[in-house]
Amino acid sequence: MSINNLTSSPSHESPTPSSTGDDDATKMMGDLTATNWPTSTKPPGGSGEFPLWLDCGSIPQIGKGPTWNKLTIGISSKADVDARFYPAIGYVRPGTDDSILYWIQNEQSPDLLIIEACFRKSVLLALNIAGAKDLPRTLTEFIETYGPPDDVTWAYSYFDRSLIWGTQGILAVVSVTREETFKVILFPSLSNEQLHTSWVRSSLPPTMPPHYGDLPPLPHDKEVKNPWGIVLNAP
Repeated sequence: MSINNLTSSPSHESPTPSSTGDDDATKMMGDLTATNWPTSTKPPGGSGEFPLWLDCGSIPQIGKGPTWNKLTIGISSKADVDARFYPAIGYVRPGTDDSILYWIQNEQSPDLLIIEACFRKSVLLALNIAGAKDLPRTLTEFIETYGPPDDVTWAYSYFDRSLIWGTQGILAVVSVTREETFKVILFPSLSNEQLHTSWVRSSLPPTMPPHYGDLPPLPHDKEVKNPWGIVLNAP
């Protein structure tokens, strides 16, 4: 798989940016070449909450995290990210000062890959990835790859849940009904003890979001934080 299994606690000092990645642990998506790139149109913004969008200011410090697509949280620089996704252009997401959006089309697929990145002192702080085919897709694949999560809790939607692997710096948004991921967030690694008082937990909804729209509500036994009854990773 393309994300490193990291177990180290986050660093409290700013590391030196590097253009190198862990090639052996990083699975490539193919040539990231933007085709039909809307250079004259900036991506639309959104005012959704975490984990729909990142809140860069809530992340307290730079720390080492996982590697994906030759980019390492807490190590890679903004120049590394820009070069990796070239010729896609990063835009500041409207309504923010520090959230950068990259829209990428892979030549091998018409699907759009949307990546949101946070930087601090030009160092990559976090990634919010939607549409990557080289990441685990289903709930089963995530658990088989990384083991039991450290936490299962609410997401931005009534129909979704957040699964968190703190020491590995991974949050997956999983659909309760389809049991598939919509977004994957990579962040500085946190110990189990740090996780439960961290910006990750405090940024998530404290209660179940309300049910809106035309879809029927979930069965009552699924209107819980952990609808699958996953046994969490013991601290």
